[in-house]
Amino acid sequence: MAGRAGIGETGEVLHRDPIASPQPWWQTPWCLAALLVAATVFAYLPAFDAGFIWDDDDYVTQNPLLREAGGLWRIWFSPTELPQYYPVVHTSFWFEFQLWDMAPAGYHVVNVLLHAANACLVWRIVRRLHIPGALLAAFVFALHPVHVESVAWITERKNVLSGLFYLLALDRWLRWVEPAAAATAAAPPARHLAVAFVCFAAALLSKTVTCSLPAVFLLLTWWRHGRLRRREVLATLPFFALGLVLALVTASLERAHVGAEGAEFAFAWTDRVLIAGRAPWFYLGTLVWPAGLSFNYERWDLDAHSAAQWAFPCATVAVLAALFGLRRRLGRAGLVALLSFGGSLVPALGFFNVYPMRYSFVADHFQYLASLGPIVLFAALAATAAGERHGTTRRAAVAAAALLIVGLGTLTWRQAHVYQNPETLWLDTIAKNPRSWLALTNLARFQTARGDHAAAIAGLERAIAVYEASETRLALGIARLQAGDAAAARVELERAVALAPKRNDAKAFLGHVLHVLGENDRALVVLQQALAFREDYDRARAFTGAVLHALGRHREALPHLERAIELNPMAPDALCTAARVHAALGEGDHAVFHAAHALYRDPDGTATRAAALAVFTDVLAKVSPERASAIAVELQQKVPAVRGLAASLVAELDKRSPEVAAAVRAVLVVR
Repeated sequence: MAGRAGIGETGEVLHRDPIASPQPWWQTPWCLAALLVAATVFAYLPAFDAGFIWDDDDYVTQNPLLREAGGLWRIWFSPTELPQYYPVVHTSFWFEFQLWDMAPAGYHVVNVLLHAANACLVWRIVRRLHIPGALLAAFVFALHPVHVESVAWITERKNVLSGLFYLLALDRWLRWVEPAAAATAAAPPARHLAVAFVCFAAALLSKTVTCSLPAVFLLLTWWRHGRLRRREVLATLPFFALGLVLALVTASLERAHVGAEGAEFAFAWTDRVLIAGRAPWFYLGTLVWPAGLSFNYERWDLDAHSAAQWAFPCATVAVLAALFGLRRRLGRAGLVALLSFGGSLVPALGFFNVYPMRYSFVADHFQYLASLGPIVLFAALAATAAGERHGTTRRAAVAAAALLIVGLGTLTWRQAHVYQNPETLWLDTIAKNPRSWLALTNLARFQTARGDHAAAIAGLERAIAVYEASETRLALGIARLQAGDAAAARVELERAVALAPKRNDAKAFLGHVLHVLGENDRALVVLQQALAFREDYDRARAFTGAVLHALGRHREALPHLERAIELNPMAPDALCTAARVHAALGEGDHAVFHAAHALYRDPDGTATRAAALAVFTDVLAKVSPERASAIAVELQQKVPAVRGLAASLVAELDKRSPEVAAAVRAVLVVR
């Protein structure tokens, strides 16, 4: 009866046609692998032009460890300095940052190539297991749009990189196990097992969801032999031990460091069972029919008294029990595929607190590796069914497979466009999930940054109506501050701090608003509290420097500002404040340097232009006409935006030093 599934109990292909002649060049493994990589790259071309989105700031753009000389050491040996302790991922980012700094294209290209490599490994492993449809499985894995979130989102390097090491470990394990299937086989080299263990460790240090791999080893052993053999079981023990240790480390950091604890994660055991029972059905649904894929799905309400909600876990148990009971008739392949699917999902099924559960119980990137079981099973069944057909029917099956691949690639191409920038991502999410307070909040942040304060405030009030989160109150406070209402901003920020007393960003912005309102002594106390939570938060450092400057404590302000600039060289506010401080200390060259740097980074920012103009005017008015002329020439050559300030600069200088104004007017291109 195993023949119905197309896979024998030892994994041998049934109905295989003998090869009587050499394969044509276009059917050779290297050619087919090149086609697989090319198809993957083509489907993901829109991602190459994409920018940075949510969480990419913590991982790349504002990650100080990528810039510092000792950053690589701290990536490995200072776990709490990372958003999550995945040092292999952050090491890859560290090396890339040295190569292309903050150009997003490089990071996207690497993600896509890693995914393509994973697809090739899927093909290799399925062939090694003698399962039919290996190439179809690889193409479906490579081009399924449910994986776009893992590939087009730079932060999810965790998935594609851990997937690479996961698949390499599985491939090496199979090389170690395979000879034992034949009585005449020599003992396999122990190095295969050692390499598998090293690759497994690298996978865990990229993302600990891969801790399920040793269970997959045992499932494959049971599938091939109908029993768990002592040799393989003993070999998996070190894998299980390492996986358990690093999984516990991740779980601990997720709660204590990332913040996956508190009232938002206080689920009863019945709630966790309901989540675990329903989520796999959701994931299977998106694999079968990938319509309406969203970055953030609506978080369903949990009701332990609802019979409909208990239907999901009951159906899960019933399906697995039926497949186990019918294993002799249907074969073990289906059961193994679904067990590997569910097992790989376990870390994200609600049994353990993970931070994204605040927003939704499901996410596309959670099933990157888990999807392999259903995909391989589908490909095997399809290939076996096609192999039993002849003539026109078989050609029609091949055409259907080709259409499926093209269709999936087209959907992936379209889905990849969603990840172009924060605005496209959040607008698409809101269109598919209008109650996504996460998307509403982050879209409003984007709108605030571009000056659309009215739209931002309206969106944030809509988000709060759905769910009052500390980050939404924080964003509303910043939006009201940017709109010029510091008093209203203070109310929102105090509420944000009340909702999450340990939020250092809420504390930092509250300190900043107090500074804007003239309460500098109180502001300094609040900012010191923010720095106590996280001493290397660039915003808190910059705001502290500004308060100390306002209090006339210029020398004390400089170390805070220098550290803020070191942590985030792109932040113009810290550069502008540093320029003002140096000007107040009479250090004209330093003041001009920092003001010019800020203007270079933010040439169109109103606040930056005003600050740079004030510093240039103050410094140039105090030097000789000759020196002022030389500085003006250098500024114009190195910072093109200075030309837009030329007329205003000359006018301000004319009020304070007509001689200097005349010298500067003679060398600047005044628009």
